[in-house]
Formats: sequence, structure tokens, C-alpha cells
Amino acid sequence: MYTTIIVTSNNRVACTVNSILELSGLELPDNWVYDNGCVLKFEGLNDTIRLTMIHPEQVSNPDRFISKEKFNDKFKNELPIKMPLGNIKYLVRHGYAGHNEFSATNEQAHDAALTSTGIIQAKNSGLAIVKDSKGILPNLEVKCSDLYRTMQTIEYVLLELSEEQRIDTCEVCIEARENSRPIGGLQHWRKDDPLTEIAIDPTISLDQLRLLAPSKTDVELERMRIENRPKNDPIKNWNECLKKVNWLNIDWSKYIEKLTKGYAEGKTFGQIASQNTLLEIIIE
Repeated sequence: MYTTIIVTSNNRVACTVNSILELSGLELPDNWVYDNGCVLKFEGLNDTIRLTMIHPEQVSNPDRFISKEKFNDKFKNELPIKMPLGNIKYLVRHGYAGHNEFSATNEQAHDAALTSTGIIQAKNSGLAIVKDSKGILPNLEVKCSDLYRTMQTIEYVLLELSEEQRIDTCEVCIEARENSRPIGGLQHWRKDDPLTEIAIDPTISLDQLRLLAPSKTDVELERMRIENRPKNDPIKNWNECLKKVNWLNIDWSKYIEKLTKGYAEGKTFGQIASQNTLLEIIIE
């Protein structure tokens, strides 16, 4: 039995949920958006999985975010996806961060930190996981994307665990990083979609981003691009790469290994990061 907590973005949560719906033969929702701090629970039952939203009880904006009741009604039955019996995966959307502020400049939005609201949301995510698990998280592993807001979120989540359950290292998971998507389109990327590779690439150009969001102005596109570009680059600038968030160690080893191998094969970041989906990481 293994327990994993993964912190990622709304887009990644939505893409993962929609992939499950497609694999299960269920209708995809119309642009569900997930509240900051939202927690989804994946429970392995061998030949099937059970998917539930365990947090929040009430979303911060009912007109914008999908509710727990609506989500769980959609997933009231077991899903025909294999996952080892007893394995539990918690998927968390990061807390509210500086880039979510309308008034934030591009500089402030670049790889933004959690706000005071986001910190509270992250702590509440941790409390929800403790309550759901009754404080028992066997063989716990934690993963996050390469952005600071997800690293901060997992730190605050872990602080809500007992000292016996808390671990001090988080793996940077390349499959959990933020991605762009067609604005007004379904939050869903198929592995054979040629736009997948550029959508997940943090160095995406404005010309490429126009393919994903043709209705946006260049100013809006630049904001989208800068929000999801990490300040950390462990390949080109290891010495300046963040390796610790307060007491939490940040483990870049698998991230570096995948990039190093892929670059040697002539692949782009997007090609490397889209080789496996986040869903594949969850159900492995």
C-alpha cells in the first residue's frame, strides 16, 4: 500500500479528470474549474478506481468552481481504470498565488508565491487529507510541479500531518507542471495532439501560444506565458536552483534525469514532459 500527494495546477487537474472521463466513456464537462486548494482522492481497487472530491466542502466562488456535490455525483460509480488495490493518491490544486491577483504585474506574476489566502487554503488541504486518511498515510511520497506555488503548497500540506507521518523531501514531477490550453476549449490534451508538446513547454513562444489562444491579445498571451515559467532551471543554472523551501527538501533528481536523457536524444522540453501523462503517474 502506498500513499502519494501530488500538487499541481487547475489545468493539470482538469486535463487529468477529463482523461479519466474519456477512458470511462463518460461525457466531458463544460470547462470545469477547480478551486484553489481542491483535493481529489484516487483509490485503487485493482481493476477499477474510485474518484472523489474530498475538499472543499464549499467552494470559494460557486459561479466559477465545480462543487464537491456536483463532482461526486458525476463520479458516483467505480471507474474502469486499473490501479493497485490499497494505493491512495491525493491530487491537490495549489493555493491562491500572486499570479491570480488581477492587479499583479508580470514581474509579480512570474512563478508567484502563495498569498496569505493561499497559505490558509494549502493548510486546509492538508487538514482534509488528515481527516480523510484518519492520519494514516502508509509509505507516503509527495510530488509537485517545478513552480514555487506548488512547492509552497505541499510544504503547508505536510505541516498538518503528524510528525510521525511527515516526510522532509518532495520530488519535482515533470508531469505535474503547469500547461496552457485552448481558451474556451475543453481542458484536455490527448497524447497524439501535436499541440500538447508546446502547451506544456515553459519556454513557449508568443507565436506558439497564439495557436492555443487565438482570441487573446499579445499582452494577455505574455501574461499567460510568464505566469507558468519557472524561475528554477536545474539544467542550466543548478547553483541558483531552489533546493529547499524552509525545512522541505526539493528533489530534482528524476526531473533532471528525464530532461538530460531527452535533450541528449534531441527532444524538446514539451516532448519530454508529455511522454507520460499525470494520470499515468497517478495510476502506476
